[in-house]
Amino acid sequence: MHRLFAELEPSVTVTEQNLADRVRFRTAIPVWRIRIEERIARARALIGRLICFKSGNTRPRIVRIVRMEFAWTNVSLSQPDIIQRLTERIDELKQRIATWGKRIRRYTERSTRFNQNRLFLSDHKRLYKSF
Repeated sequence: MHRLFAELEPSVTVTEQNLADRVRFRTAIPVWRIRIEERIARARALIGRLICFKSGNTRPRIVRIVRMEFAWTNVSLSQPDIIQRLTERIDELKQRIATWGKRIRRYTERSTRFNQNRLFLSDHKRLYKSF
């Protein structure tokens, strides 16, 4: 019995494998930026679904998503002011997307300026060739 277990090779756990994948495929994009871009993508998808529901699409999947979105409030989909609530929620999501995008844009501009300044100090020719 012990000999059978001795012949088995030690295996890697799932978390160790995921960690190895992250280290192996590290990119120059910061992790926080990737998370924000994923948030933006989810918010855009939700806006599209809310607009579909607002325009009259009552497929079960769309209705379920809208119901989940308003689950934290006392809003029922049969209330007369649901269109106004949908419009407010869509506008709020658009403002959040604009804020997240502005954060990424500020970082990108700052990073570009920093790299250009550093390149200017070390090698003028290479900087001007890049323009």
